[in-house]
Amino acid sequence: MNNTVFRFFTLNNPCIPYWRRFRVYAKCYSVIPNVNMTIGKLEVFNVESDSWSTYVERLEQYFIVNETKEEHKVPTLITVMGNQAYELLVTMCTPDKPASKKFADLVKVMSGHLQPKPSLLAERYRFRNRKQRTGESVADFVAELKKLAKHCVFGNGLTESLRDQLV
Repeated sequence: MNNTVFRFFTLNNPCIPYWRRFRVYAKCYSVIPNVNMTIGKLEVFNVESDSWSTYVERLEQYFIVNETKEEHKVPTLITVMGNQAYELLVTMCTPDKPASKKFADLVKVMSGHLQPKPSLLAERYRFRNRKQRTGESVADFVAELKKLAKHCVFGNGLTESLRDQLV
């Protein structure tokens, strides 16, 4: 029997168990070229609840681990960000199309809209007024204080400010 016919019969015969068909396939094609396997998964960006800066950090790590070329970053962002976020991006880039811009420019445009620079006074007011809730652990309270302190620009005084809130 011709080797090609044997391979065809073996690979397409449902009576032969899958693992055995795979072994024949693996012998015939020991190296499978140009297989692009991606590492990781990116979810759709939710405009109402997700943090844009965190999403961009994850996206940049995705680019690093998958060795994404610079020219593929914008199409990847547009593909994975979801319809609602893409509509916002189109609105912010009008009259240009988002695909015509660079990745860094798109990130900056979205950051300017979704995460405008907060007022220092307002952020410190929110930090100072945060009290530990009934049943809230100290660790959770400190974690929430650190989250609130991100935009307070305490610098070296962060430890002292956290201590003052705990007392």
